[in-house]
Amino acid sequence: MNIFTIVILTLLLSSCSLFKAQKGVETPVSATAITVKEGWKNFIAETYSIQYPADWELNNSGLLGTSCMLLSPLSNSTDEIRENVNIITQDNSNFNLSLDTFVEMSQSQLDKIITGLKIISNERKEKDGETYHEITYSGLQGKYRLMFKQHYFVNPQMIYVLTFTSAEDAFADYEALGDEILNSFVKQ
Repeated sequence: MNIFTIVILTLLLSSCSLFKAQKGVETPVSATAITVKEGWKNFIAETYSIQYPADWELNNSGLLGTSCMLLSPLSNSTDEIRENVNIITQDNSNFNLSLDTFVEMSQSQLDKIITGLKIISNERKEKDGETYHEITYSGLQGKYRLMFKQHYFVNPQMIYVLTFTSAEDAFADYEALGDEILNSFVKQ
């Protein structure tokens, strides 16, 4: 798979929210030495772990090319969008992309897949001594106005793209929780 295909796939998947007709597969998760917040679960993959609220659903079946998807419960019977966090991983050993290059490639494609793209924030951050990129944006996907917050982690071996997706009108209600899930991400 060439790198442009990876970037497009990453952006397309991040722009897909999961609607109420789509359900994931609940999978038990293992215990770990990481302290797990009370009322939360910890998903451990081969190269990372991430925590999420116990009432959220885990799907690690590879659906839509993701490594895992974490899906909120529906808030009521008329709720059409399940807020979610998904993780896409890609081997970087053959491409050796830098964070700068990956961010540039990703951002050059956003307005091609998100109608009415509006970038809200776009900045470098640090976590545990590692620099990553965070971008928050909104736009129309199908008939839904959505907001996205993405974290890009790039090293010579692996690229990790974490995406929190929410209905635009619910983003303020879910942003703190989305941040908490995104910030629980730990590379192994």
